[in-house]
Amino acid sequence: MRSVTRIKNFLGRSAEERRLMIEALVLLPVARLGLALCGFTLTRALFEQVSRIGRRPVTGSRADDLPRVITHCVHAAARHAVCGTRCLPRSLVLWALLRRQGFSPALRFGARNTDGRFEAHAWVEIGGTVLDPADGGARTFVPFPSVGVLS
Repeated sequence: MRSVTRIKNFLGRSAEERRLMIEALVLLPVARLGLALCGFTLTRALFEQVSRIGRRPVTGSRADDLPRVITHCVHAAARHAVCGTRCLPRSLVLWALLRRQGFSPALRFGARNTDGRFEAHAWVEIGGTVLDPADGGARTFVPFPSVGVLS
């Protein structure tokens, strides 16, 4: 029954959202596997190539709405991905899909110390705005200086 509901929800989305979700579903395992096997530098280079197919920059009201739509699609895909995803693979996919749409997102890295435990986090911003509304936690991480930004 749950599968039927998921399929109905998917089919009820716009064609653009369905395309974005499918792209994210394909790219999320690639990101996770790439990070595990090749490390960040090579995986980032792969995602730079994927995102180079970019279109003209989006303008008007669409420029305000589309990053939110892409973020939602990536996170929905992450909930249903064949492999569990953490912040870095999700952020790499979101970063690449935004670049493909003509945006200039920043992939940010930060850290915090919680009860003596070191924690690191990755997230995506456009113009200093954190894109993941569910990720209020990004605000509790101290961003690394400019070396912690990938545009």
